[in-house]
This record gives sequence, structure tokens and C-alpha cells, in this order.
Amino acid sequence: PKTAYSAFVSLFNGKINYFMRTIPNINHLVTPLEETIRNKFIPAITGGQICSLIERKLLSLPVRYGGLAIPLFHEQAEHEYNNSRKITSELLPLIKNQSKHYYVDEAKIKSVKQSIKKEKEELYKASFNNYKNNLDEKSKRLLDISTEKGVSNWLTTLPMNEYGFELSKQQFWDAIRLRYGWNISRLPTICPCGSKFNIQHCMSCKKGGFVSIRHNNLRDLTAKILSEVCNDTEIEPQLQPLTGEVLNNRTANRSNEARLDIRARGVWERGQQAFFDLRVFDPNACRYHNKSLQKCHAMNEIEKKMAYNERILQIEQGTF
Repeated sequence: PKTAYSAFVSLFNGKINYFMRTIPNINHLVTPLEETIRNKFIPAITGGQICSLIERKLLSLPVRYGGLAIPLFHEQAEHEYNNSRKITSELLPLIKNQSKHYYVDEAKIKSVKQSIKKEKEELYKASFNNYKNNLDEKSKRLLDISTEKGVSNWLTTLPMNEYGFELSKQQFWDAIRLRYGWNISRLPTICPCGSKFNIQHCMSCKKGGFVSIRHNNLRDLTAKILSEVCNDTEIEPQLQPLTGEVLNNRTANRSNEARLDIRARGVWERGQQAFFDLRVFDPNACRYHNKSLQKCHAMNEIEKKMAYNERILQIEQGTF
């Protein structure tokens, strides 16, 4: 399904866009395509999910607005054609007259393109806000998560095996269903730890080590990227033990076994050590229920700084 989805968004969309931009009055011709997309294609890439009309509107939005960038072609056809005519308004008569010299006002064309882009963005925002206003708090939270910067990159990347971007059908189905809060089929009823199994529980259960794996994958990837620009990079460096130094922050980590996730030399200044610590958290956990996503990020950052910032600055003479 990931390959089919990528092919649809990256290739098939462009093909239909070409038709819509060059042929007038084809709304009725692309309506059967929408029926196939809604009744066959979307269920195929979501593991059988039949979406409502409102959900279909959301899926038509760009991924940065929480959608899947699967357009409603029959609704966009007229807009795409009119926009195409606006952009080519100066070029069209020159082509018709077979002019040997093409003098077009590039600044004017650029202005028209920017105007069209702005208009599209306003339509996306209006559609997004209209959908969000009709959701319950849980669904709004999921939508806020899916519209955070970078969260939807897994959808827009091409499924290249050499970089580990390919997903099995079950992984892709589960990821899509988690994104929209749809039920996931074939879940166990009891977790190996003995607790009742559900999505909320599996995100934080320590049994089996999956929480640590999620963290370590990000740690290793970050360290690998840093190692490409820094000569001295280390995973889980042990901090220097305290030998009488006083740390003013009462929540500072004073253990002689204290470690951080990554140390790299020369990140900000030549020869200076920079320490990094990652935290993976579930924004739907109970402790975050009444907090915005921005506050969740800030709270985790503050906790890390209170634990390590003073020690890194004063003892390691580095940056955190």
C-alpha cells in the first residue's frame, strides 16, 4: 500500500492535473474516478476503512493539514482549468499567432502564480478549520499531532528500501489508522505484562523493550548524521564524576554513572563539546491531557535541562 500510495500521489495526480488544466468542463468525466478512489483505492491503502464524506474531505487536504493529498478531482477540475488559463493568458495568443518572439511579463506571471497559491492555501485552511470545529477533543488532539511540522514526512518520502523507507502493508495500515484514530484490527486483548491491551497502553508499556527501541533508533540516526560533520562523536558518553562540585539545581543528575545520549565535538564552536539527549513521549498520555502540544514539548525540554544543563556547562565545559 505504501508503494501504491506514493505512486498515486507522486505520479497519477500529475497525470489527472494535466487533463484538468488543459480540458474544460470535465467535472462529470472525473466523477467516476472519485467513486473508484473512495470505494476501492482508499480501503486498499487503509486496510478496509470506508471513510465518511467528511473524512474524505480531510483526506483530500495536503499532508501538512492532516490529509493524505488524495484530491477530490471532480471538485477541483474547474478551478485547475481557470488557474491554468490565468497563468498562460499572455502566452496563449503568442502561440496561436505562431509568433517568432515570445515576450511575456515574467513579473506578472509570478504575481499570478503567487495569487493562485495564496488562494489555494486559504481554501485549505478554511476546509481544515471547518473539519476541526466539528471534532471531539480526542480527534482534535490527533489532528493537531498530525499537523505538527515534520510529523507527516513518512507519508511524503518515497518507499526506497535502501534507506529503510519501505513499510509492510500491516505497518502502513496501522500507521494510517493511528493517524486518524481508526480502530486497528487483530489486536491482542491482554498485554504480556498482564494489563489490558489497547493503543494507549502499548505506547508506554516497558515489557518487550519497544519503548527503548523507538528511542534508540532516533538516537542512532541523530548520531550518524552528526558523525558526517563532526570528527569526534560518541553514543551514550559517561559524564565526568563529581568531585566536590556543587550543583545549585536540586533536580540535577548527580550520579557518577550519569550518561547522555550523544556527544559530538565541533557542532557549534571548533573544539567545543556538545551534548544531546533525546526523549520520545506519547502526547496522548494522561500527564499531557490538559496541555497543548507546544507545552508538552516545552515541559520535556525543561525537565531535561534541569537534570543536565548545569552539569554540562559547569563540569564538562560544553553545551547541552
